[in-house]
Amino acid sequence: MSAKGVGTFVNIIAICKEATDVINLVSRAGKDLTKREVTLVDQSGASIIWTLWGEEAQKFKSSEQPVVLLKGAKIGEFAGGKTLGASTMKLNPDIPESHNLLEWFKTGGHQKDVKSLSCTNGNFFTEWAFVNDINPSGQFKSKSPGFYRIKASIKKIIPDYYEACINTGCYKKVSERNGTYKCIKCNNESTEFIYSVLINMCIDDWTSECGAIGFSEVSEKLFKKNSNEIIEMIRNNSINTVIKDLKFQQRVFKYHEYNEMLISNIERLTDLKINKAESMDITTDSQNEPMEILKENESMDITRVGRSNNFLDRRSS
Repeated sequence: MSAKGVGTFVNIIAICKEATDVINLVSRAGKDLTKREVTLVDQSGASIIWTLWGEEAQKFKSSEQPVVLLKGAKIGEFAGGKTLGASTMKLNPDIPESHNLLEWFKTGGHQKDVKSLSCTNGNFFTEWAFVNDINPSGQFKSKSPGFYRIKASIKKIIPDYYEACINTGCYKKVSERNGTYKCIKCNNESTEFIYSVLINMCIDDWTSECGAIGFSEVSEKLFKKNSNEIIEMIRNNSINTVIKDLKFQQRVFKYHEYNEMLISNIERLTDLKINKAESMDITTDSQNEPMEILKENESMDITRVGRSNNFLDRRSS
């Protein structure tokens, strides 16, 4: 992939290592857009970001970490790195290469260090930052939009839940009128809704403190419960014991810094929107302390993320 030029169309088989939540944007023409950025990896030791839009972005289940076969994916360029655009995709294809890739991933491949072809400043979600790097609008000072990690302690955490839109990937709050629930974002009207968990936090490191919010996925990771269990604990006040245990614990918070010009004018970022909250990985995080990282940064050919492979041609011949 690294040898392929921007604008080239490639076919690729790789596995989803991780992905962002659905990102809601507004185009310059005022049109609502949704996208999801998926990190694909393979045995070559490289990764690349694959961007999904619209319904595909909403329906993609990154938690299942599927094998992805792409046909006709266009290589794009963003911030000096390479990305993959729209294409025909098939998830978990029943072919030997897919099985081999899945076996590699499950037997240690997911822990391998990879070189990102999409980021000039390192791996996906690997740019370290400090709380003091964040300005009042929820964006990083003097940093380009991207993915960052903050190692911080949980100073305060307040869980809550709300009635949310049933559309996949939306989860915006709905308003009820005469038994019908209407989403203020996608205008979907339904007699049903789902409960979504929202947590408000104050996190801090040695530089400063800031507000942060997380939704169901982050809440489930922190509380080690599913959303229904968390909501039940909120209702019967048993959540307070778990909150007490979480206070002052350190976590690695993964955060996507958005370009504010693309955010809906109805909403404005005032807190960090956390994509993931993970326990400290001693073997990884101790070797890549934020200070050290910041100092350093002052025919149908299947194309591997890091090398070429023509197995589909061989199969079709």
